[in-house]
Amino acid sequence: YGDHRDLHTAYRRQRQMCIRDRLVAAGLRQLGVEVREGSRRRHPAFQWYDQSTWRRVLDGVGAVYIATPITAWVRKGEQSPPVGFAADAVEEFVEVAVTQGVHRLVLLAGRSARAEPVNEFMVDLERPVRQSDVEWTVLSPSVFSQSFALSPVREGIAAGHVDYIAVSDEVPIDFTDVTDIAEAAVRVLTTPGHGGMTYELSGPRALTE
Repeated sequence: YGDHRDLHTAYRRQRQMCIRDRLVAAGLRQLGVEVREGSRRRHPAFQWYDQSTWRRVLDGVGAVYIATPITAWVRKGEQSPPVGFAADAVEEFVEVAVTQGVHRLVLLAGRSARAEPVNEFMVDLERPVRQSDVEWTVLSPSVFSQSFALSPVREGIAAGHVDYIAVSDEVPIDFTDVTDIAEAAVRVLTTPGHGGMTYELSGPRALTE
């Protein structure tokens, strides 16, 4: 759903939104929202692990959509499993965003914060958003449909066998297209009534082996 380095700042009737997803930005444009893109390659520059880039991109922003990059570092200074969700950066980013005047946070986070066993990294990702003093919403899909186009699943499909797609071979799992997630994000960002809500997004059916 877009390069993980990208951040987008959108404007809607003088209410500015900080958006980190190309599909969400495109959906806002379809509603007539003027969108200003930002990334490390553009102005204003933005990088998750460089706080000096945050305040300029948040200046005047009222709402933020947070979709974190997957990184090899889950917490600063710790070597961790090879997949993480920048939970430490989100905590600090939320603090800065709120002090800058942001009044609405929308977070994209997987369902494993509410699964058995609980994914503590995902809990850490959600916590600063839920504990913020502003309106928040969590969008919680399962597995992206686009995972089938990524390695190693893609190679498995080409070979006629998918070896791995979920954390458990005993639990049915559904797949959600990222365009549907973006549509939900646009709705939450542009309509009232979503504060304090967690929306579990799913595909049309759950699959097993």
